[in-house]
Amino acid sequence: MILHPVFPSFIAIEQITLDNNLLEVYCKNQVSNSNQSKYLNLSEDLLKPLLEKVTYLSNEICKQIGLQSNQRVTRAWTNVNLNQAIVQPHSHTKSVFSSVYYVKGSIGSGDLTFMTPINCLGYVYNEDRIKERTDFNTTEISIPPVSGTLVIFPSWLQHYVRQTNTERISIAMETNYENV
Repeated sequence: MILHPVFPSFIAIEQITLDNNLLEVYCKNQVSNSNQSKYLNLSEDLLKPLLEKVTYLSNEICKQIGLQSNQRVTRAWTNVNLNQAIVQPHSHTKSVFSSVYYVKGSIGSGDLTFMTPINCLGYVYNEDRIKERTDFNTTEISIPPVSGTLVIFPSWLQHYVRQTNTERISIAMETNYENV
């Protein structure tokens, strides 16, 4: 018998090289009393290499999954976290793709955790019944925030950030179609 995956999603992960020392200073200057900045000025020179890379990769993903490939970054903000979590699962429904670039991070500094969009999967496939983790029975997938890592995912995919043990600095971005 052939099993056919249905309703698949994706998480794209890419290592990129940017000047993280400059980006760290920039991110820390963007946040005030909170650990998250307001929306960033997308025309700042320091951000251009990152925004160009996210735009290029988002459009490549569009081609691979059969969508029009005229994406652009429409919003971005920074997060500077230490011993904090974003435990409320959420999504970014006013965009096509969301992405996060880790300026500073390491194993243990707050994994980005994605939840299955199949609401009742955890009830049907109880933990005590799972013999081996597969794409068909996994309810969460966690990505460690390693410096230099870019993660792109569909904006509708629910996610949250686990508790941090060390400082995590990231730039979050959303893309949308150019004509929107």
